[in-house]
Amino acid sequence: MESDVENNPRVNNFSVYSNFSDTNTRIFVSVNPSEGSIERTILKDGSELSLNSIQHLNQYKVPAPDKLGLLMPNIIFNCDKNRIVEVLELYPQFNIYSLDDNFSVTVMPEGKIDNYKRYIDNETAENKELIYSGVNGYEKFFVINKINGEKSELWFFNWDGMPLLDIKLPELATSFDIDFRNHTLYTLNFKNDIFKKYDLKDILEGVSQ
Repeated sequence: MESDVENNPRVNNFSVYSNFSDTNTRIFVSVNPSEGSIERTILKDGSELSLNSIQHLNQYKVPAPDKLGLLMPNIIFNCDKNRIVEVLELYPQFNIYSLDDNFSVTVMPEGKIDNYKRYIDNETAENKELIYSGVNGYEKFFVINKINGEKSELWFFNWDGMPLLDIKLPELATSFDIDFRNHTLYTLNFKNDIFKKYDLKDILEGVSQ
């Protein structure tokens, strides 16, 4: 994530945003304390995209401004697949939608997909421990780091939200990445500065086909 000043009347003067691989497409995430919400704005070639999925996500609210961090999403984008994925650290569901508004789903932890029929439960979420710690996107799939006590599970999904693979790690990983050239998974635990690597050749060949 980066912070910058955008000279556009539709975007707050100071917003947090991601630069996508398509440099003409940008998503801005702004804080609106008076409304208790996080506002997303997507610009394509300088013009704002009006998406039903964005309007839906922007309606989520928290009861107090100091709880706004609960709604700050981790966002990844696949330009070729036309998919945006949003993962919140304290909510079990995550959202996938497209820039043309022809695709939008909420993926539930049990794998069930429904079209935004379940809403965020703010009262219980603020008392929960971390559920997800990071999400990385790759050419054919994205991976979410699911926290399970003192261990991590890496959940692989295709860009439509269908589950592909679940890797249970023997320890907690606070961040991870995949080296496809050497078929290696790298994990790092910031809590104890332990760095590990795993051979994923057979696994990657299976999910990449």
